[in-house]
Amino acid sequence: MRSTVIAAHTAIVAAIVTVDLVVTTRFAPPAAFAANPALATGWNDTQIAWRSYEDGLAEAKRTGKPVMVVVHTTWCPYCKQYQTLFKDPRVVAAASRLVLVMVDRDQDKELNVRLGPPGQTYIPRTLFLTPDGALRADVAVPTAGREHLVDYYDPDELLSLMAKAAEHSPAPN
Repeated sequence: MRSTVIAAHTAIVAAIVTVDLVVTTRFAPPAAFAANPALATGWNDTQIAWRSYEDGLAEAKRTGKPVMVVVHTTWCPYCKQYQTLFKDPRVVAAASRLVLVMVDRDQDKELNVRLGPPGQTYIPRTLFLTPDGALRADVAVPTAGREHLVDYYDPDELLSLMAKAAEHSPAPN
């Protein structure tokens, strides 16, 4: 089941990215969209303290907590489904052991590529970093080529990865 969902996701994202590249190279975004909308609107920003990448890394270095980075776009249907997991009380509780960072692939294309991993710029993508910003390759799903594509319908996989990332983190504040 998971491999079928991933294969379908891969095909649809490839088509969307192709259309997205054509559209973004031919048309300028509307002024209202370019004005950097709220960082984590729709991602339970009332209960989870989302940070920008720079602010998140600074907080992680200061607190010693690991970082969870979610790379998304505002238009992606899979990202919108993934948003719902962050309303789960268990995910909210697990988030207190990590520094959560939100990256909009369309707003920060350079950071999206830099976060990678190389050749992996699909969305949504969830990466776990050490407090000093190094990628935790051991905190990923066991799907070659899509190691950072977390199940966006069921929070169990996300919770498992969050727990693994937080194993050696300080207690929540």
